[in-house]
Amino acid sequence: MRQVLDATAWLHANGVMHRDIKPSNVLLMADGTVRLADLGVAAHGHPPRALPEDWVEEEIGTLGYAAPELLAAPMTATPAVDVYAVGVTLFEAVSGRLPHPMAAGESEADLRRRLAAGAEPLSLADLDRELPRSLVDTVARALRSDPSSRFPTAAAMAASLP
Repeated sequence: MRQVLDATAWLHANGVMHRDIKPSNVLLMADGTVRLADLGVAAHGHPPRALPEDWVEEEIGTLGYAAPELLAAPMTATPAVDVYAVGVTLFEAVSGRLPHPMAAGESEADLRRRLAAGAEPLSLADLDRELPRSLVDTVARALRSDPSSRFPTAAAMAASLP
């Protein structure tokens, strides 16, 4: 995950917000290095430009990995969106599940509304009491619904990993 966060920090330093970080966009190379792939919905520039003006963005990111603010306003392009997605990816890597599972009888549209409204995620500590507290706290901070309460940068999140 440090390599994912390093790649994310590099993108941010170069004015690019990925906006769709998830396990299938994290590639493990034969030499053990990690690559962050698929910049198809990335935003770029200062301030970040999402896509050409004539493009209508109705949904950006992948449900389950997209930050609440991205679900509520698809033109959102901030480092906090990527920090959240890395948090979800780390949560899934550690627990084998998403922090916001779909409830029985819940539609994707219902889940999207629930996540956009800032639903509280599951806690890693509740799923596995053996995990280091620092890891649980790092993931919990990355998954906060308020973007200003998350890590300010991908580098700051990397520094907090045990």
